Amino acid sequence: PFYDGYETSDGKYVTIGSLEPQFYALLLEKTGFKDDPDFAAQMDRSKWPMMEAKLAALIKTKTRDEWASIMEGTDVCFGPVLNM
Repeated sequence: PFYDGYETSDGKYVTIGSLEPQFYALLLEKTGFKDDPDFAAQMDRSKWPMMEAKLAALIKTKTRDEWASIMEGTDVCFGPVLNM
């Protein structure tokens, strides 16, 4: 869930690669999942499908550019997927 591509509300995509704990913590802060107990155990693989579904649903609520304005310039390990 913390290393994947996600569709945004405008049909575009963003990528997230927040593997290391400090980057994962920042991802949770920027997405609002910081206090969500479902995201507390990052490496609990049994929770990954649920975590991915929740993150995908959240990412779908904003456009690619809105997410870029929230996450670019931070250490979230995020990138907008650009087209030619």
